[in-house]
Parts: sequence; C-alpha cells; structure tokens
Amino acid sequence: MPIELHCHTLFSVDAHGTPESLVEEAHKRGVKTLAITEHNNLHSYDRGARHAEKYGIHYLSGIELDAIWNGRQFHFVGLGVDPKDPHLQQLSLRHLAVYTRFHDLVLEEMATLGFSVSSEQLQEDYALRYPTHPCPIPNVWHLRDFYPQRSGFDPTAVEEAFKIATREAKKHPSAPPAIGHFDEVYRIVRESGGILLLAHVAKYFPGDVSAQIQLIDELMDAGLDGFELYHPRNLAEPHFDQLRNFAEAHQYLISGGSDSHSTPGEIGTCGAPDSLIEPLLEAIETRSHRHSDCCGE
Repeated sequence: MPIELHCHTLFSVDAHGTPESLVEEAHKRGVKTLAITEHNNLHSYDRGARHAEKYGIHYLSGIELDAIWNGRQFHFVGLGVDPKDPHLQQLSLRHLAVYTRFHDLVLEEMATLGFSVSSEQLQEDYALRYPTHPCPIPNVWHLRDFYPQRSGFDPTAVEEAFKIATREAKKHPSAPPAIGHFDEVYRIVRESGGILLLAHVAKYFPGDVSAQIQLIDELMDAGLDGFELYHPRNLAEPHFDQLRNFAEAHQYLISGGSDSHSTPGEIGTCGAPDSLIEPLLEAIETRSHRHSDCCGE
C-alpha cells in the first residue's frame, strides 16, 4: 500500500489545494498512512486529521521545518509532533515571520522600481490564491505569481523587476526574524514528542553522493533521527541504490514522500515500501512516551 509522509496544501505558502482535497486524493490512490508536512506551519493538522479519519487513513502529525546547519539552511521533516506544543508553535510562528519580513522587503523594492500595488489588491488575491485559509501568510511566492499574472503591469517588465527586487531585498540591512539552528529545532521537535528527519538530501548536493552521505552522518552525530530516502530528488539520482545501501548498513531511520505541492499532484508516488512505517512508528512512540514522562502526563 502507498504511503505519503511529505506533502503540502495551501497552508504551505508555496503550495495549492486544501487539506480535504489532498486526503481525498490520497484515499483514491490507496494511501494508508499519511502525514501532511506544511512548511513551518501546523495549521492544517486538525482539518487533515478529521478528513483522514473519515476514510480510514492512518494520519500522522507532521511539519517541514527550516533549520540552519554549518551556516546553511536545510529542510527537515518532523513526524509525530504535538501540534499543540507551545514551543513548537512559537518556532513555527517565528519562521513564518521570516516569510512576511522578506515579503515586505520585496514589496518595498518593487515600489522603488515603480511597481506599487495596494494592500487591498493583495488581500483580494489572497482569497483566490489560498481559499479556505483563515489567515494567509504574506510571502514572496505569492508575489512571484501575483505580479506577472494579476497586478495589471506588463508581465515581461514586472518579471524582470521582480528579479531585481528579490536580489536587492536579500541585501537589506534590516535582519529578518531568525531561522532556528538545527540544535534548537531538533530539541523542540524532540520535546514535542516527535522525530526529525533530513528532507531530500539530493536537493542540496545533486549528483554528489559523498557530500550527501557526509551531511547525513554529520547530522546523525548531532542527534538527527534519520533521513528521507524515498523522495523524487533522491530517486532521480543515479546513485540512489548506494544511498539506500548506506541507510541499510547504518540502520538509519528512513521515511518517504512525494513532496507534492498541489492536488492531485504526485500524492502517494514516492515508492516507499510499507516496511519503513513500523520503525518510524516505534521511534515516534518511544519519543512520545519520553515526552509524556517529562511533562508529567
């Protein structure tokens, strides 16, 4: 049976589709275990869980978190987390504030270049871009689509201006809210009862299996629980078998997901075997018990 442990809905700033439509598509494709892993966002959990229960799908809480390691930003999938954990919620809000800050900087740069838009225009477009979302997060991915398609400016001119604005915004002296360091992100996920896995390692070092393995080993030494093996980026690598043998030789915890950002998208197509579910659930249960013990539950 297909599994899906890495996918997104409109609660991720760069994705489309509701939690309900994603769950329905997962059901059509025979997915039996599902985790929706929004970018730095926990707000789709309740809707996804309720709808998955209707279809008899085993639903895991999930989130995809940014984190800094050795001065570089990476993505990590958290599974089995407590979506109500206050520290995890605070981390999520802090990371979302990074999106908003960069969005505001790009808007300022676009205005300087002569491409001003009103807040009313943006608010109206949020309702179209993120239907059923109660409070969309201002973000640069929305602006990237909005300016050439719905701002009223010449698409060619505005696309070139957007490239310039984005480049200049990155140079802005005003520091945005900080993305958490790996140590902080891992600690918060662990204390919320979840496990943390490195996402799509091939994205960071395409074609370089030695660098991929080195990154995984470094993070495992630092406490990481495992890594996402079955992901389209990894599967496309000619050395995927080498990466899989590496995981098996070290008995590392592995996961898998399509990383779909739309519905129907690629839901349930990552090819991850059912056999990886039991070790993941055991690890989550162990972490969850420790979380309950330390919290006195």
